[in-house]
Amino acid sequence: MTKISFLHSGLPNNCISPNIISEQGLEEYPGMAGTGFIAKRANQLYYITARHCLTKNHKEEIGLLASKLNIPIRLTGRTEKPSDYLHLEEAISLKHNSEFLAGELIYLIVLPIKNPEKEKDRKHLLSRAIKLPPSGKWLDSFFEQPPIQEAIAMSKGQKFVIIGYPQNGTSSEIIYPEKPGESPNIITQAAQFHGYLAEDFHPDRFKLTGVTWEHDLNGFSGAPVLVTFKNENGPQYGLAGMLVTGGNGIAYFIKISIITQALV
Repeated sequence: MTKISFLHSGLPNNCISPNIISEQGLEEYPGMAGTGFIAKRANQLYYITARHCLTKNHKEEIGLLASKLNIPIRLTGRTEKPSDYLHLEEAISLKHNSEFLAGELIYLIVLPIKNPEKEKDRKHLLSRAIKLPPSGKWLDSFFEQPPIQEAIAMSKGQKFVIIGYPQNGTSSEIIYPEKPGESPNIITQAAQFHGYLAEDFHPDRFKLTGVTWEHDLNGFSGAPVLVTFKNENGPQYGLAGMLVTGGNGIAYFIKISIITQALV
């Protein structure tokens, strides 16, 4: 584990963003729908989130829905013009061939980010982005190691951390304008919780038990899931996947090996 090349020495909590969605002509009345995160491989940037944050209809054109996403380049300050937001080039979905999963598509979308007009904005996004592994197979191999399997059997699986924007339990809200033409005031507060790797049989995801979030998990869909451990340099974090669903002390996340299949 200590030789993983994509580790962060501190929790990379700046990578996340609430999914702010607005309809054409109703820009003054946006909504929040789950969490997404900015990721990078070399100099290529991506925005990753859960498909069902945008639609639960597997037949709906996800690219059209993704165009309604308003993801700010910066988490603080005001966004007043188009260049203050990410420019998302396309939406990439993945089909599955499993009889155990509903619908045709995995609950994941990956959106390559077009380079901003300003170099300082591009550098800022790179500084926010979480590192993507060269290959996502490391987590599958890690899961299969005998010591990990023994720990899981004893309900002492590896600890994972999730960071996102829940609907309940924080001060996040949208204050809508009283007069036409005014901008809404969007207040966001992130939260985090952890859980422990457990045995499961889904082909595209892993399960966490002992989830520490006391409220429901609504809003955490699309949030990054990070494996955490300590070495001689202190706490270390690596991207393990993306949260998709959960409740009653259990959470499920799409494996990083699935996410990397969607990268261009």
